[in-house]
Amino acid sequence: KPEDTASHQALDGEKQTRILIVDDNRDIILNIGSILKRKGFLVSTCDNGQTALGLISSSPDKYNIIITDELMPGMSGSELIPKIQKITPSINIICWSGYFDKEKEDSEKIKYLQKPVSKEKLLNILEGFAEKK
Repeated sequence: KPEDTASHQALDGEKQTRILIVDDNRDIILNIGSILKRKGFLVSTCDNGQTALGLISSSPDKYNIIITDELMPGMSGSELIPKIQKITPSINIICWSGYFDKEKEDSEKIKYLQKPVSKEKLLNILEGFAEKK
């Protein structure tokens, strides 16, 4: 079930950065969600690509950043990303995985990360995205 949590002012001091975490691993959602909330991000979560698409379709401007796992039942991160970009082309996306079957190229809007991801690396990328919004 999706969960929204508000916290203190975000990095830019005006508008909080809203992040949707899409991962079928509940521990990752809880741990990363907790870290990001403590850093001032507004965090929503869901455990599959289909639910993520529903959330994004119903509120295309709600999220600034999507963090998605690559390997999930039903729809992979690679399948989800172009669908998200069709709905909201300007969104920033992080796709992470313990294993990518081929080398993935980062772009301005998409970063690919190998799990486990250090908290510092994740926060650096998120802060970079948040500054551009």
